Amino acid sequence: MEMIKKLLIVTFIVVFINGIYPENNGKEILTKVDEYRNYLPENFSMDFTEYTDDGKKELYTIRVYVHNTQKVLCSFLSPSRNLGQYYLMLNNYFWFFEKGMNSPIRISPRQMIMGSASSGDISRIVFSDLYSVTSITDNNEQLVLNLEALPNTGFTYEKMVLTINSKNYKAIKAECYSKTNILLKTINYLEYTFIKEKELLTRFEIINELTQEKSIVHLDNFAARKLPATYFNKDYMKFLNLKD
Repeated sequence: MEMIKKLLIVTFIVVFINGIYPENNGKEILTKVDEYRNYLPENFSMDFTEYTDDGKKELYTIRVYVHNTQKVLCSFLSPSRNLGQYYLMLNNYFWFFEKGMNSPIRISPRQMIMGSASSGDISRIVFSDLYSVTSITDNNEQLVLNLEALPNTGFTYEKMVLTINSKNYKAIKAECYSKTNILLKTINYLEYTFIKEKELLTRFEIINELTQEKSIVHLDNFAARKLPATYFNKDYMKFLNLKD
């Protein structure tokens, strides 16, 4: 009888926890996490600035134009030698173009830009479109989500371990893995700021675990901005001349 009682208690605990954080609600949880990364559902811009690990020396600034989660155009604002360079995320594909080229070239979402950020780190702004949640661990005030990349999504990393605040769903840390379980990057989410009454991620640290290179990223200058639909076309990249 005592053994049966213990089994019932364990079963109740498992059912209770799974009832709060069922794995089939993983997409819903990721969507809540994404709310801190999306200024608007579509048609907005923000500036992505990467600094050295002490946060003092600016490496570059890119303006990110978000048409929607599947179409994102990135344009260098600094340094001056990179002006006229563009990155385009179009559904599952990434393209690069700079003045003097005949046509854009396709690149990997893991292609490094400068510092520690890749093209996917910059242009991929949501988790829920790219990953499924395979398990959820409740560590008191934190939830640890194991993520696997969805097929045919143009994901940057095959696997991720995402730690979030269990009360407000703010991302705390992301560990990014290759298909063979090599830890490639760790991202520490450091600061959230209210921008026009919406709380958004505005500062995080990227650690390249292969080189131990570290950098700090600031996100700012969020604004509603709608570019012509033709701008989000790889064949139009050679005509781009964005100034702001």
